Amino acid sequence: MPDPSQWAIFEHPPISTFCRSRVAILGDAAHASTPHQGAGAGQAIEDAHVLAELLGDSRVQTAGDVVAAFKAYDEIRRPRSQRVVTSSKENAYLLCLCLDGVGDDEAKLKETFQSRLRWLWDLDMEAQADRAKESMHRILDSGGDNPADCV
Repeated sequence: MPDPSQWAIFEHPPISTFCRSRVAILGDAAHASTPHQGAGAGQAIEDAHVLAELLGDSRVQTAGDVVAAFKAYDEIRRPRSQRVVTSSKENAYLLCLCLDGVGDDEAKLKETFQSRLRWLWDLDMEAQADRAKESMHRILDSGGDNPADCV
């Protein structure tokens, strides 16, 4: 190993959907992230929470209903989890004291970390699950529960 200080760190590129028909992916399968935000495992737990709330809803009775649940999960979870991937990669520059305008200035580091992470820390999971249920109910009420729709 010529240079042991090099890390093999990868992230999942953004994908257009986390579901296809009656299959959905979550956690690292959907949005693997670099470790620079410390949020990868938390994202998988958030995904699982939203999916459990959707699949446990009394209106989910058929395979088509499951597809609607997966579409709602994708609509609500994909933007946030993909933002975590992007933000985590950007945080690498901050942690290496290389972020333009911040460098190694202690006060700017603290302020930047707090502002960059506030959106991650302040999530109301119950509200997110409720938004996902509302989305699923809208999909079900519109007849958009065709298994071919989730592509």
